[in-house]
Amino acid sequence: MLWDGTGLVLVYKRLGRDGRFEWPQISDGVMHLTRVQFEALFDHPC
Repeated sequence: MLWDGTGLVLVYKRLGRDGRFEWPQISDGVMHLTRVQFEALFDHPC
């Protein structure tokens, strides 16, 4: 749940087929996202 300046927004994510979230690998302390992964996190309207 987050505040967007006008009200609270509820965000959810479905689990993958194996019942777990699928996170990108971390390399040297950095998680690299593909464009599709980035857009899935930030471009979808709430």
